[in-house]
Amino acid sequence: MKKITFGNLFVLLVLAVLSVKAEGFSFAKADLIVAKDGGGNVKTVGEAIERVPENNKKRFTIFIKKGVYDEQIRIPANKPYISFVGESRDETILSFDINNKRAGTTSAAYAFYVGGHDFHAENLTFQNAFDFKANAGQGGSQAVAVLSEADRLIFKNCRFLGWQDTLYAKNGRQYFENCYIEGHVDFIFGQAAAVFDNCLIHSKGDGYIAAPMRFGADEPSGFVFINSKLTGANVEKGVFLARPWRAYGRTF
Repeated sequence: MKKITFGNLFVLLVLAVLSVKAEGFSFAKADLIVAKDGGGNVKTVGEAIERVPENNKKRFTIFIKKGVYDEQIRIPANKPYISFVGESRDETILSFDINNKRAGTTSAAYAFYVGGHDFHAENLTFQNAFDFKANAGQGGSQAVAVLSEADRLIFKNCRFLGWQDTLYAKNGRQYFENCYIEGHVDFIFGQAAAVFDNCLIHSKGDGYIAAPMRFGADEPSGFVFINSKLTGANVEKGVFLARPWRAYGRTF
């Protein structure tokens, strides 16, 4: 078996991204419209997902109008090829307040979960509304905005808001373009092969940005940041790009 080096990992990731981007998809006509005011087909995102056929073979586009949608959202593995398109990145907000302590595990403490392959999202904010400062010292500060564990996922012009463990890129190939991701500790983590292209990564305090995980040296996974910008506030003690979640985790 050919040894996978850090250099050719980059090539593999970029090739994976290019193959996904080349597929293309159109948002000209939505299959469903979500609107809190009743001006669409349904009022909640959860209702829209329920209407997607199981094991569908073609893209199903859901247009989400402006508003804060306070619901824990889950796209199961048997519902692939879903597209979410928001009316406005900053004003179309998928939000839920949950943390590790209440959920029982970090994997259950998500605001939004996607398990269906070939999911696309554009012009949306994903937020875990857990108030870390109000609950400081009580434990369970892990609060995931998005848990993504499927292949060929694309997020374009999206925001990911949280504190600790904001984005759990658990596995599969994932591509983030022109996205804003914020947090404090290990707020981009997981075992995915993920590319962050032209993204703004904002640290809300001292700590580590990423916590990549691999169980073996030959796993073709890791986090790659391309043409991205790192910013921070309240970071007097410093911010580090990453620390390995397991012995073989890597980021560049």
